[in-house]
Amino acid sequence: MKRQQWILWFLAILILFGLPAAAEEADAAEIQFDVPIESVTHFEGDTLVVDEGVTVIGMTEELVYDPATDDYRTEPYELLPGDVQLYTLYVDEDGLTAVPSVQLPASLRILGPEAITASAISRLRLPGTIREISPEAFYSVGVGEMILAADYTGPIPEGTYLSVGAYRVEEGNPLYSARDGVLFSADGKALLRYPQGKTESFYEVPAGTETIGENAFSNSWMACDLLSVSLPIGLKRIEARAFSGCGLLRNVTVPLTVTELDPTAFANCVSLERLSLPPGFTATIGDAVEETDFTFYNGDNGSTMAAPRKEPSSWDTNPDFSSFRVMLDNAEGTGSVPLYADDHSDKIVEEKPVRTTVWIRDIRNGRADVTDNGRVRWIDLRNIRYIMDDYFFIAEDGEMLKPEQYNPDNRPYEFHYCVRDSALFRDPETDKDILVPLADVRLYREDKGDGAVYGFIVLRDPPVQLLDSPGGTPVGHLFGKDQARVIGRQDGWLQVETPYGDGWIPEDALIIVEPMNAK
Repeated sequence: MKRQQWILWFLAILILFGLPAAAEEADAAEIQFDVPIESVTHFEGDTLVVDEGVTVIGMTEELVYDPATDDYRTEPYELLPGDVQLYTLYVDEDGLTAVPSVQLPASLRILGPEAITASAISRLRLPGTIREISPEAFYSVGVGEMILAADYTGPIPEGTYLSVGAYRVEEGNPLYSARDGVLFSADGKALLRYPQGKTESFYEVPAGTETIGENAFSNSWMACDLLSVSLPIGLKRIEARAFSGCGLLRNVTVPLTVTELDPTAFANCVSLERLSLPPGFTATIGDAVEETDFTFYNGDNGSTMAAPRKEPSSWDTNPDFSSFRVMLDNAEGTGSVPLYADDHSDKIVEEKPVRTTVWIRDIRNGRADVTDNGRVRWIDLRNIRYIMDDYFFIAEDGEMLKPEQYNPDNRPYEFHYCVRDSALFRDPETDKDILVPLADVRLYREDKGDGAVYGFIVLRDPPVQLLDSPGGTPVGHLFGKDQARVIGRQDGWLQVETPYGDGWIPEDALIIVEPMNAK
C-alpha cells in the first residue's frame, strides 16, 4: 500500500476512535460546578469523608469591600480546568445532627464563602493543600477540635457564628502552634486566636507571650464566657480589636511593659468595670459606653483616669475619650460652631453646622479633638451635645393620621422607625419607603408600665426653647425627635425631663407617644 493510503487510513482511525477519546478527556477537564453532596461524600464509620477530586467547597466568588469606592465588589476565585465544586458541606435534617469527624480531601484548594454550614463537628482537620479560605468559610458551625495539618499555611479559619472548642496544630507547622487549645504563632510569642467555644470564665495568658494578635479574643458573632483575663509581664503589643465584642469581660489589667496598644483593642466590651492601662494609653469602648457604667484606670495600674461617662458636665475633668459620638450645638441651636487648629489657640480653621454628628478622639483644655481623615480639628466642649438615642423609649409602631395624603393608593405600608422629624414607612411588597412628618403620625412605644407620659419634640426653626418656668428664662433648647418625659403641667405648658436637662416647653411642642396597649 502506498504511503499516502496509510496516512488516509491513519486519519480515519483517529476520527473514528481517537477524537471521541480526546473529547472525553476535554469533558473531564471541565469545571464541575455545584455537584450533589451525596455524589462526593460517604461515611467511613463515624467520619464523613469528602471524596478525593473535590477541589473547591463553597461559593466561587465573594463580596470584597473596596475602600476606594466605599462599596463592595464581587471577586471570583481563580478556578482551574478539572476543578470540582461542592457548593456547601452540611448534614441535612434527614441525616445526623452532628458528626464526630469530617475528613477533607488532599485535593482541596479553596474553602469559599459558606463552605461548611449548619453543622456540629467534633473534629475537623484542614489539610495543607488549602491555599484560599474566605473570611466567611464557616456559617453557624460548631467545631469541637480544629486541627491544622503540619503543612497548613493558610489563614486562621473564620466565619459567622463559628465556634471552636480547641485548636490543635500538628508538629512541624511553620506558622502555628497550640497551647491548651489556644492558637499561637509557631514560636509561641503571639497569641493568635482564643477559641470562642471555650467555657472558662478566666484565662491566664502564658508567660513569654509578647503580642495579642488582631481579633485574638474578638467575639463579634459568638458569646464569650470570659469575665477576666490575666496578661503577663513582658507583653509588648495588643493589636486592633484584640478583645472587641467580649461582652462579659469585666476586668483587664494591661501591664506596664506594653508599648503598643491599639485604641480599638477593647471596642464594645460593654461590661467592663475596670480597665487598667499604662500611662499615656487610651481605649475605645464604643457606642454602648453611653449607657454603661464603668471606670477607666491608668497610671500605676490603679489610679483613676475617668469617672463613669454619663453626664456632659463631667467632661472637663476627664482627660481622654476615644471615638465618642456627639452632636455639635450652641446656645442658640442655629448656625455653625467654630473648629480650632489645636487645643489652646484661637485659630479657627473650619466651621460646621449645628446638629452635625462627630466623633471625639481626645479631650484636653476644655476642647475635644474631632480629627477626621487626618485633618486636626478641636472644638469647645460647650459646643457639643451628648447623644442619647432612645433615651426614654423605643418607638415600636405607628400609623398615618392622613393616609389619603401620604398613601392615596392604599398600599400596605408598615412603620419601621423614626428619622429626626419623620416616621419611615415601608411597603413590604415593593420595598418603597416614604417619610411622614411626626405631626401626622400616631406613634406607639413599648409599655414601661410606669404610668409616665413620653413624647418626641416637634421639629421647629428655631429649636424649642427649654425654659426654667412657664414663659420664663431659656436654660437650653431641644431639637426635633429629642425625647422627653412629662413630669408636670400648667396652663398650656409642660414640665419635662430630657437628656439635656429639665425645664418647661409649650404643650404643642411635644408629640405624645402612646404605649402599645393603647392601640
